Amino acid sequence: LKVLKTMGYNCCQLSAHSRDISAEQLRDMLDESGMTCACTHIGFQEMEEDIDKVIREHKLWNCAYPGIGGLPESARTSKEGILSFMKDANLVADKMAAEGMTFTYHNHAFEFAKVEGKTIMDYILETANDNFKLMVDVYWLSVAGINPVKFLRTYKDMVGGVHDKD
Repeated sequence: LKVLKTMGYNCCQLSAHSRDISAEQLRDMLDESGMTCACTHIGFQEMEEDIDKVIREHKLWNCAYPGIGGLPESARTSKEGILSFMKDANLVADKMAAEGMTFTYHNHAFEFAKVEGKTIMDYILETANDNFKLMVDVYWLSVAGINPVKFLRTYKDMVGGVHDKD
């Protein structure tokens, strides 16, 4: 974090951080470095098992955009799996919204593979509630053959953030 700060960055995303570091230690590291946390990617299972802890930690970090880095493996191969995930994700998103936070889902290219006649992204877009937002990764859209500008314009109301890279 300190190195990022010296490079001129003021904000970061916490992703796959070690759980050997407590939430309080991580807050202290952010404070000491002068960095802020814009968003996170953590495991969806962690959100399901203890959403109150996840919310508490994100408040500690002053992070309003908790998110996951992709669809769990169990929800990638069947319509039922995707819809079950979306039902649970919508509930998590609602709980976060009630605490002033925005749940974000980070896409990859695999969401544009077809499962039972529709793409995974079609299922996501059709079933997401107003509190479920996308962390749109323009690189992965491009890999999937999707025009990122068109996608962002079409689904602008669902965008919680954008990953620009490569």
